[in-house]
Amino acid sequence: MTTTIEALQTEIAALRQRVVALEQTVEQLAPYQEMFEHMPLPAVLFRTDGMAFAMNRQNEAFIHTPREEVVAKFNILDDPESEKQGYTSAFHRALEGEVVRMPPTSYDTASAGLEGRQSDRLVWSETTYFPLRDETGTINYIVEVNLDVTARMQAEQELRQNQRLLQGIIDNAPSAIFVKDRQGRFLLVNRTVTTLVGRESDRMVGTTDADLFPPELVQTWQDITHQVLTTGSVVQVEETFPVRNEFHTYLSLYFPLYDEQQEIHAVGSIATDITNQQRQEQALRASEERLRTIIEKIPVGVCITSEQQRFEYANPAYCQIYHYMPDELIGQPFTIVVPPENRQHAADLHDAFMREGTEIRGEWHVVTREGTPLTVLADAAAIIGEDGRPKKVTFAMDITALKQAEQERLSLQQQVIEAQQIAIRELSTPLLPLAENVVALPLVGTIDSDRAQQVMETLLEGVAQFRAEVAIVDITGVSVVDSQVANALIQAAQAVNLLGARVVLTGIGPAIAQTLVGLGADLGEVVTRANLQSGIAYALNREATRKSSLVTRH
Repeated sequence: MTTTIEALQTEIAALRQRVVALEQTVEQLAPYQEMFEHMPLPAVLFRTDGMAFAMNRQNEAFIHTPREEVVAKFNILDDPESEKQGYTSAFHRALEGEVVRMPPTSYDTASAGLEGRQSDRLVWSETTYFPLRDETGTINYIVEVNLDVTARMQAEQELRQNQRLLQGIIDNAPSAIFVKDRQGRFLLVNRTVTTLVGRESDRMVGTTDADLFPPELVQTWQDITHQVLTTGSVVQVEETFPVRNEFHTYLSLYFPLYDEQQEIHAVGSIATDITNQQRQEQALRASEERLRTIIEKIPVGVCITSEQQRFEYANPAYCQIYHYMPDELIGQPFTIVVPPENRQHAADLHDAFMREGTEIRGEWHVVTREGTPLTVLADAAAIIGEDGRPKKVTFAMDITALKQAEQERLSLQQQVIEAQQIAIRELSTPLLPLAENVVALPLVGTIDSDRAQQVMETLLEGVAQFRAEVAIVDITGVSVVDSQVANALIQAAQAVNLLGARVVLTGIGPAIAQTLVGLGADLGEVVTRANLQSGIAYALNREATRKSSLVTRH
């Protein structure tokens, strides 16, 4: 019993000493507790069994959770999420005496009741675990220090996003884009470069031109790079080199890239393939030269005038028409080739063309340098000049000789027509002398007013010429006898009677006789017979009777 009491007393004494030691420890730790509370970094103090022992205010604000929910409630060794993210393993290593720095990890503050986009809720921390030892070297606590790297991680994420954006832009650019460091090693290449070289970007980065290209090209590029590095200037050159067994021309731009200290640390280049553009330009120049040659050689006058009505161009054919030299026309008003009385009208038409772009193709009266009048056939077209202003292109052909030839042709044609008309008139109204004092006029076809007049003239002239006493008019060949024909025949008979002769009308068939009666034609003294033969017999018998009467009287 006594032994037990002594043991208890000894234990009580030891406990009292321990309490005193703890009180001294608390007093000694009080300044450190104050320091821990006001540390600028979020921190948690864990016992060696994993239970959270203390947490400062910075950590409360960092994880948006009050310390009452963590201290003496959260055990890192029993937390599945801590195990998953590697915190538990780091804690064990700290228990072994290591200082363990964890890679940055994220914490979603939604668990603390915060709302918003996930990117705004995420808090990134870089956590470090290290042990705390007592005077004997025994590890009593593990300290967790959380460095808030949210801003850095967001900046790095934004940087990576911008890098992806930039890479996407340059990869889809048709030009070859690359960056080299001062030693000529590739730092960045786009897809166009890798396609041309035939090597993926990860196999190009870190290499130099000498690893990829022929020596003659390498030396040229090294010289250009050296110029950019030493002068800081931008260099633009045209380069031609083989690409897939075909020479291509590139317009290359080399430029310096500066670091934060404004020192040149790299050289960038943008090379654009202008092979097709050069070919098109060469084809355009060749086409323009062909067109210029054609215009210079074409036998059609071509001139270009401005909005101010002044000559800007005149081809040789145009100058030849007007007897000017090219330098005598350029800059002059186009109205110098227009007769004075027509100049204002021509100027108005020119202005209207410039406004509306339309002109009637036609013949125009112009004058040469010496004032000789000409006739030209002209047309016009509207174009836009190299200065971006509208121009008028006029095409002119000298048709003076053609007009004269045409006039002569028309005059000759009129003479031929008149001769033909005379011949036709003679053929259409043939007057035939049958016997002394007897003539015949056979008619064929249709008789209009002109021909009726012609019949009368022929008949009267024949009667007078042959001194005929009987004129036989045969209408067997007349297809239609109307009032106009009947009146013409009656008028002709009356006119012949005035000359002392008699008209014998032959060729009247039943249809024509019926028509004449229906028209009420008054044939008067006109002798009619059925056919030409009867009419000739009548005329000859009458002539014979007349002669017999004359003989008897004498």
